[in-house]
Amino acid sequence: MSTLKVNSIQDTSGGNESTAAEINSGRLKAWGSFKGSGTVSIHASYNFSSITDISNGRYRLNFSTNMSDTNYSITAQTMKGDNNNDGNGKIQCGGCDGTPAVNVGSFEARTLASHVDHNDPDKFWVMVAR
Repeated sequence: MSTLKVNSIQDTSGGNESTAAEINSGRLKAWGSFKGSGTVSIHASYNFSSITDISNGRYRLNFSTNMSDTNYSITAQTMKGDNNNDGNGKIQCGGCDGTPAVNVGSFEARTLASHVDHNDPDKFWVMVAR
């Protein structure tokens, strides 16, 4: 078996470049597993440099490498507790409280457990595609 080692792969017109790391990561633009309660932290991630705790159940996720524009798609899920059924919820990404919060370098997310209060999830997962 042979091994091909390259820094990047492009299509025949010289565009649409991908690195081996991007291909190995599943070609999402970013993904991450985060701790949202107590001191927030990143468990594991690709293309997330940091997470900012804005307020209860509200976060700013910062990209290591900016997106090319704000037309990316975000999927997220949360879990509260260890038995997988006490407070699982969804995350709303984008503008929180009427502020535009999707930028090329970051986006805001908040939990939607009861549509009124925003709980800090013990764990949450995010995938960003473009």
